[in-house]
Amino acid sequence: GGSLVIADRDGMVLARVPDPASFVGKPLTPHAMSFVHAPAPGAELVESPDGTSRVAGYQPAMGPAGLFVAIGLSTEAAFGPLRASTLRSLTLAGAGTLGAALLALWFGERLFRRPVRHILATLDRWRAGDATARIGPAPDPSELAVLAAAIDDYMDSLATARAARESAEGRRKLLLHEMNHRIKNVLAAVQAAVNQTFKDKATPESLAAFGSRLQAMAATQNLLV
Repeated sequence: GGSLVIADRDGMVLARVPDPASFVGKPLTPHAMSFVHAPAPGAELVESPDGTSRVAGYQPAMGPAGLFVAIGLSTEAAFGPLRASTLRSLTLAGAGTLGAALLALWFGERLFRRPVRHILATLDRWRAGDATARIGPAPDPSELAVLAAAIDDYMDSLATARAARESAEGRRKLLLHEMNHRIKNVLAAVQAAVNQTFKDKATPESLAAFGSRLQAMAATQNLLV
């Protein structure tokens, strides 16, 4: 894909590779003549007469010899390895980015989303009435593990407080019912004592009225309890 051109200061081709027979003895193109008389050596992307796009480095026709020399390398030969290297680099970068994204998703699922879903499911079970629901120990000492342990401790303290409250409530109900029972027994004993004491001196109507009042007191005690 390379080419070599040698011309005199008038732009007449003296030698060319490849295909010298088609170019030797013929003038350079007007565009190429601007390189022949250029003030200094240089390089430029050119379209050769044979239709090949080349990167050309040239030496103007300066000095006693007065020769113009240009060496061209096809853009495919010049930039092909660079394009291939760039494509490889982009492919590797894309693969690396995709791999990093997949790895991040995997770590995010394992280290964050899965533990968070487990914590939320445990809290749902707790709200549904399962007092034994616990998150449990985590496999690693992450921040989520610390949070899970704190939630479990809080659930333990709530369960303990709930059990103590239920026990106290049961004891309170037992004491109230026992007190109510004892007060009713006292009122029954009072009624029996009154019946025995005043059975010969009181009328049935007065005893009935007194008994009704004691029963009203018992009913009042029920309402109080």
